[in-house]
Amino acid sequence: MKNRLKFKVLKIFQVIALIVSILCFIVVLILCFKYDIGVGTRSCLVTIASIPLGVFFAIRNLLISREDYMVLQKYQNYNICYKNFNYIQIVKGIVIHVSDDKDKYLKRYVDYPDELGFNENHNHWNRYEANSMVHGFIGYNKNQEVVIVNTMPYHISCCCCGTGSKGTYDKAPNGHIQIMICRSEDCNENYFNNAVFGAAVQYCSFLTKKFHLKPDAIISDKEAYDSGYAKTYGDLEEWMLDYAKTMDDFRSAVKARLKGKN
Repeated sequence: MKNRLKFKVLKIFQVIALIVSILCFIVVLILCFKYDIGVGTRSCLVTIASIPLGVFFAIRNLLISREDYMVLQKYQNYNICYKNFNYIQIVKGIVIHVSDDKDKYLKRYVDYPDELGFNENHNHWNRYEANSMVHGFIGYNKNQEVVIVNTMPYHISCCCCGTGSKGTYDKAPNGHIQIMICRSEDCNENYFNNAVFGAAVQYCSFLTKKFHLKPDAIISDKEAYDSGYAKTYGDLEEWMLDYAKTMDDFRSAVKARLKGKN
């Protein structure tokens, strides 16, 4: 909700800056036609009138380049993972999953009708009998906008990796924050870029800063499986390969964002 408020405030200031700029140019035109003003004075007035316009474009660039994706918070407190409340004292990394249900709409998994729409099948994960949960989801809201939803406190163990040959990333002492990117069969490159290299990069950048993690601590569910700390995995990396991308590209994108290069 904080991100939404910040976005709205910036949009208000952007509109104000545009209106002030237009008014300033109108005043300059009136002065130039009504009075015999020298070239130097005219240039000075135009420069002054251009300042609000510069503010308008600065805010526009800020809105485009940073925090492009809304972050919502709706804890799924009926889920058994939430109710068990297994505490993760130290977050060791981030695991990214991709949904295997072929549905890019968040309402399939997250019970938040006001923002995401109503799940007519009642098969979301905010139920005691649902045996899976992650800390955050990325996908379409009810307006077909890619958004991020934080669904569990980050220091509570989720249930998504399962137990591999060496253990699990679900719980301490190897507890990881886990994110699910929603996907369906009709997802195109635009959705991929927004969901994976847009929202997920933004979210992981926030989480790495919050928990003092390195981008190299971000792994796919396949990497978790290969390391022996997950029971199975989805096809996130295969999805990436469809667009000539890899997890190394993803981690590089997070590093670049943290350094302010995008």
